[in-house]
Amino acid sequence: MKAVISLLVGTLASSAVATDVSDVPVDRSALPDGYTIVPFSMKGSIEPGGELMTFNGTVTDIFEQIRNIKPDFQWNDFNSTITPSPAGHVSRRTKDHILCNIPFHKPGSRFGLLLGYDYLTKLHHDCQVDGGPKVCAAMWCCGGNSIYFCNDNMDPISRDCGYLASYVLDIVANEDCVSGKNGMLVQGQEFDTDGFNIVAGADGDPKCFCNPGLV
Repeated sequence: MKAVISLLVGTLASSAVATDVSDVPVDRSALPDGYTIVPFSMKGSIEPGGELMTFNGTVTDIFEQIRNIKPDFQWNDFNSTITPSPAGHVSRRTKDHILCNIPFHKPGSRFGLLLGYDYLTKLHHDCQVDGGPKVCAAMWCCGGNSIYFCNDNMDPISRDCGYLASYVLDIVANEDCVSGKNGMLVQGQEFDTDGFNIVAGADGDPKCFCNPGLV
């Protein structure tokens, strides 16, 4: 089986791995003022002792790319090359503050963002974003709703995906970040003292792909 997967990797890597998303049109209102978008990436192997590969896209994009190589892939099979800071070892005190009502930033669906939270909270793998400062990578995008991992440091930064999901829940639970009928719209940005932040809201692309049933 490993040999078969290796052959598939050689055949499909050019089309499924390291997909360039830099040319994909992005609604800049999805990002707070002053931030620019960079590709979100995950690097690792999809089987024990397997070839190291870099995948770009949202987490669900990456899942589909890997499924094209290994149809029975589940996230438990993924081996990150970098060990992220474990959720249990990150002090809650590193969370700094939440900014609601971000100027010119569109709110997303409360349900859609909670869908992203639910998916990400089960992903205990390395989520990383390039060095900035002021760059953001789309971790999650579904039906126009988005979750961005933003870096205000010069150097790249990585954290456990499941831990980053907790920032989304903080934003959704903050009544100042909620609007619309029955509080169904949400947008906000939570900062961390380690120089990164999470932005939750609308992406501007209702066709952005997600299949949250595939975890």
